[in-house]
Amino acid sequence: MDPEERLILVTDGITERKIEGGGRFGIEGIRGAIAELEAPTAAATAMTILQAVTDCWREPLEDDGTVVVLCVE
Repeated sequence: MDPEERLILVTDGITERKIEGGGRFGIEGIRGAIAELEAPTAAATAMTILQAVTDCWREPLEDDGTVVVLCVE
């Protein structure tokens, strides 16, 4: 991996999360969440994704929501 790259692993509870207005969070939700991330550290990436999943719908998660991020510095 190159220093600017991140490996992001998520469970289906993240990608299948319902969003306001219908649909699922999916890969596009992950991409959107990290698109404007100023500090692409592993911790900041994971926290940003989890915050976006929490904010996208008012109901609690229906499944586990696990995010693991690996990056090389």
